[in-house]
Amino acid sequence: MVISNYTDGVLLRIGYLPFTFYLLFHGVLAFLIISGNIAVIVTTLGKNFKRTPNNVFLCSLAVADLLTGVIGLPALIFTRVVVSFFTCSSRYRTILFAPGYVFIFVSVFHLIAVTIDRYIAVSFPLKYRSIMPMSRCKIIMLFGWILGIIFGSMPTIGTSLVPNQWVCGRKITMRKLLPFILC
Repeated sequence: MVISNYTDGVLLRIGYLPFTFYLLFHGVLAFLIISGNIAVIVTTLGKNFKRTPNNVFLCSLAVADLLTGVIGLPALIFTRVVVSFFTCSSRYRTILFAPGYVFIFVSVFHLIAVTIDRYIAVSFPLKYRSIMPMSRCKIIMLFGWILGIIFGSMPTIGTSLVPNQWVCGRKITMRKLLPFILC
């Protein structure tokens, strides 16, 4: 991997034009993620909607997806584009990816909960309220968040067992960075 550009104290892995397209694409993606999930949260929490287990699961799923767009996606962009000690060190790199992992796992567990909830609602329509009361729904949601945090943190925990390595192609030392930093 060739490190091609230096811009205002930051080394970039890609050229200016690909960097511009990369940021433009991910900026539009982040905007759609954030605006779409805010619309879902506002609609679900609105006064005209009922507090059903399905709506609670969808609202929690939207919160997890919103956090993916607000925290996980910028960390991913930063890690993929910028060359620095934190983005190229195998130990710290996984810490930057961790929010994305956690929120994606939380989203997956919420999608599983929504699927099971809808299966119960369709298969047992007359018993649905007794099978899925709001208290059980909140417990399932809590487990979704806890399991998402546990499974999403596993790659970060696993990297503490391996030696810290440089993962960005050629290693850049502070001696090589010093002229760029002083400019």
